[in-house]
Amino acid sequence: MTFIRPPLEVWQLICAITAAERGSIRRAAEDLGTRPARIRRHLLRIEDVTGLSLFHRTHAGIRATREGERFLKEATRLLRDFDGLSNRKNRDWTSVSSVLRAGIQAPVITGRMTTVLAKSRARRPDVEIMLESRGRRRLLRSLDLGYIDVAILAGDFQAYDFETRHLWTERLAIALPERHRFAGCRALAWADVRGETFVTGSDGRGQAFERILRRGLGDQTDTPRVIRQKVPQADILGFVRAGVALCLTTDAWREMRVPGVQFVTLTGGNAVTHLDYTAAWRQGQRNDALDLFIESASTFAATGSIS
Repeated sequence: MTFIRPPLEVWQLICAITAAERGSIRRAAEDLGTRPARIRRHLLRIEDVTGLSLFHRTHAGIRATREGERFLKEATRLLRDFDGLSNRKNRDWTSVSSVLRAGIQAPVITGRMTTVLAKSRARRPDVEIMLESRGRRRLLRSLDLGYIDVAILAGDFQAYDFETRHLWTERLAIALPERHRFAGCRALAWADVRGETFVTGSDGRGQAFERILRRGLGDQTDTPRVIRQKVPQADILGFVRAGVALCLTTDAWREMRVPGVQFVTLTGGNAVTHLDYTAAWRQGQRNDALDLFIESASTFAATGSIS
């Protein structure tokens, strides 16, 4: 059999996929340890060879065109196949037969997920689960392009072209300074926190909490006072401790045990008092590894253990 050298290099495909994932040539260059000019040159080379227009380019960044998304999906599949071949010598292929790439909406409290992963590994040591944490928008984009196999999302989610399964529910709670007038209360209703100022993060989970805040306080005549800080939701408790504002979170955050911060459970009536977590994957992409992960998460959520 005779082979010819392909017109595109693996590194060029990696540059294109990273640029699409990051939505920015500059950020892609930072991730890959190269210069933006080189990334641009590789993208132009791919477009020249394929005759495709891969990206819409704006001052805000880049976004894959429809034909670019199709090309990137195929490139991702090829790179996965290549990765499997190139890493064969570094893996014990008698013990690992399947890899699942899971994206977690940052920052899901890790206690529950750690247990799910450990139990999944114990049940099926031949399945390797690779985790990455991202914001909601990047997770859904990565899922659509095939960079990940499943996304774990917090808050409301419209399925669109994805299949979904509810995993678990966490009760909402209010984080407040230990000297706040509600400190020491066992539970609060939405009506109790009318007029209070809340602080949220700028990541996907912070946005989910902000949507819940506006729903929970939606019967008020005044718009809820929400300060959106440009930090991840996990860092918001520092603002609470300083007395800047209250923070909407879940009971699971009690595990963090932040000095100077107390957590009070939200209760009451038909108002929203829980946050749902959902697994989403592309239609027709179910496989043994994905089934194991989803079943383990669902079983743990229902029973608190995985047999």
